[in-house]
Order: sequence, then C-alpha cells, then structure tokens
Amino acid sequence: MFFLARSTPVWPALCALMISVGFVFFAPGNIRKDASEYDRLARSMVAGQGFSLAGQPSMVREPGYPLLRAAIYKLGGEAKAILMLQAVLAALTIYLVGASFQLMHPVYGKYAGWLSLLSYSFFSFSGMHLAEIAVGCASSLLLFCWIRSRKDPGVRWILPFLAGALCLTRFTFLYLALIALIGCFFIESTQQYKRRITETGVALLLFAACLLPWMWRNHNLFGTWALTNRVGIQVYARAWKAAQPWQQLVGSYASVLTGRVAATKMGFTPIIEEQWVATVKRFALAAVSTDPAQADQGLKKEGIMQLQSSPQVFLTYLAWSPLEMLRLFALTSPRAWSFSIEGMFYPQFQAQSYTMLHGLIAGVAQGLQLVWWGGIAGVIVIGFRREGLRWVPGWLILTTALTYMPFDAIVRYAVPTHPWIWGAIGYVAAQVVQEGQWATKWRKKTKELTLSHKTSV
Repeated sequence: MFFLARSTPVWPALCALMISVGFVFFAPGNIRKDASEYDRLARSMVAGQGFSLAGQPSMVREPGYPLLRAAIYKLGGEAKAILMLQAVLAALTIYLVGASFQLMHPVYGKYAGWLSLLSYSFFSFSGMHLAEIAVGCASSLLLFCWIRSRKDPGVRWILPFLAGALCLTRFTFLYLALIALIGCFFIESTQQYKRRITETGVALLLFAACLLPWMWRNHNLFGTWALTNRVGIQVYARAWKAAQPWQQLVGSYASVLTGRVAATKMGFTPIIEEQWVATVKRFALAAVSTDPAQADQGLKKEGIMQLQSSPQVFLTYLAWSPLEMLRLFALTSPRAWSFSIEGMFYPQFQAQSYTMLHGLIAGVAQGLQLVWWGGIAGVIVIGFRREGLRWVPGWLILTTALTYMPFDAIVRYAVPTHPWIWGAIGYVAAQVVQEGQWATKWRKKTKELTLSHKTSV
C-alpha cells in the first residue's frame, strides 16, 4: 500500500525496468526472420553500405529501428546492449503512460501507471530484436507531449517531429500522428479560427518534411512514394483467406472465441497461418523475375483483383475484419508458442497429451481474454463519453484498429498499445468506482457515522 499511495510514476517505471531486464537476461530472443532483417540493415549502415540487404538497397523496413541498432553498434555495443537499451525504453514508456494519465487527472491517473505494469506482452519484447519497444516508446512520447501541451502550449511544436520519427519507425501509426497534430493544433487550440488553421497547416508541413527525405529516396530507387513495401503481402494474405469457404471463417471465429483446441474438437478447421504459407510461396515466385518492391506491388494488385472477383469473396473479406480485430487485440499468453491464448496447448493436443488440467487452464485464459476485450470496448466508450475528443488513449486504440482492419492481423503490431490499454482500464475503473452511486452513498454514510460519533463523544 505504501507504493500504491505514491503519486509519482517513477515507481511503476522502476518496476517496469526490473521486469524488462529480467526478460533481457532470462528470455532473450534470437536474431532471425524479421529480427534478422533489422539487424542486417543496421550492420550494413555501420559498414558504410547504406540501408541495404545482401548488398542491394532496400525499403522492406522503416529506417527508425535499424538506425537505433546501428547507433549502438557504432558506439561499440552488441546485441545485449541493444536489449538493455530496450529495457530502459520500456521503463520510460511506463513512466510516460503514468505521467500522461496524471496530467489528465492527478487522482485517477496514479492507478494507470501501476496497472500498466500488467503489460506482460510489452515487456517481453525487451528481450526480442524487434521494433515493438521502440514503437511503444515513440508513440507514448507523442501522446505525452500532446497531453502536456494543454498546460504548456509551447510543447506542441515538438509534436510534428515526434510524429515523423514515429512514422519512420512504423508507418502504420500514420493515422495516430495525424490525429495528434489535428487534435493538438486545431480541435483543442484556444486560438482564433484562422490562427488555428494556419498553425495546423504549418504543423502538417513540418511533419511531411520529416518523411519527405526517406520517401524521396524510395522514389528515386524504387519508383514509389512509400515509406516501406510490406503492404502487398498483407493484402494478398487477407484476399487468400477471403477466397476460402465460409466454413473455415466460422471455424476461425470458433477458434478465436473458444480456443483452437476446442474448435478442432467441435469439428472446425480454422485458418491460423495457412494464408502466410500461400503468400510466401506466391511472393517467392513473383520475386524470381523482379525485385522485391515490384513483387510486393504485384501481390497487392493480385489481392485486390481477387477481392473484386465476386460479391461472395468481398463479403467474406468484410466478415474477416471483426475476427482480425479480436486477434490483433488478443490477450497474450506465455503458455502458447505463438504467444496467443487461442493456440494454448495445441501442440499437446496434437501429441495426444492434452489433459483436463490443460483444458481448465485454457478455459480460464479464454475467460480472461473475454474480460480483456470487454475492458478495451469499455475504455473506448466510457472514455470518449467522459473526456470527449480529448480522450487520447481512445484515439490510440481506434487508429490502430483502423490501420490494420483491412489487412491480416499480426498480433505483435498492437503490443505497443497494451500499456496504454491497461492504463486506461485503471484510469476509467478508478473513475467509475469513486464516482459511482454506491461510492457516493458509502462516503455519505461514512460521514454521517463520523459526525454521529463526534456528537456522542
């Protein structure tokens, strides 16, 4: 209770640092697949070969995280130093979350920082060579400065540059960046209407100026004004799923809501990762006769053509979107190889070693996940009702959902939002508890009893 009574977000941040360092030393990840691309890009820059893979210029990844890794390598650090830096950034993220909610309300905000420590999934990426911690810290710094600018207007001119850095680390946060700039410079501004329009325009131009050099580079090298070329494979993966029978869509819903083991026992055949097997094969075939950027564009065109091939395929595509949102914002589990509660104990089921205890644990986990989804919906609705358009955590969740809704869900892409979701749950729950009717009656009754006691004495 001593720590809970502290209003400073430093204490939760220190706890977050210890948790993250624990993952760095006891659960470090391997440098393979996506992590390998980030690492090779960083080492290529340190070696003076530019942003390249296998000696060829690349735009397969945004430059932010590889630049961070390259800076550590240039200073003489190695892989462990990068992970330790990520542990510090994870702690800084928790501090920014707690400080942001306390700026919104000093009483309710202190609970947000402590509850954000439940972001097990976020802390686990401290030990992985992936961009999630950097993205989480960058987005948190952007949101903190947005909220801080309400009391210190000068801070808002940092936002365009933070928004640019965030998009250069993960371009799918573009909607959040735009909402932050428009919200800060136009919606929440107290300036006259013409002044608001002018300042918003300047802020957007500064933001665009941050992105323009990288986009210009990609235009000159690859003929596209994009930050990266990963969209095509995601469009193709979703189109492939949309072309599959409705029975597999129904089975996938059953798998998400009850678990893969339960869905399989009920006779369903859910689509889990089959779309990526098909997509990787198609991409490899396309890349034989052209470069990766052109191959990605080709897959994008094929995917769109597939979605337009019949009304049934397009309707199936739309029906996948709610399911993908459930997967994107899933509660993670340390007991599943895929980090998803949906896949808990499926290897044991395949090996015929699945027991009643496994089923009980998986059932409890599924129940907690339903509560988690309900909590996310609750903080969006209640938050916007109470805070209006100033409800920053709600914008983070909504823009993330809007960005990934058309595509196939990659669970780790929503992990940077988890500290904010947990913080928002704590913040809203504190409001509801302390301002609810029963709480008011309890305080009134307590006051009456206190007065009665003093009178009797």
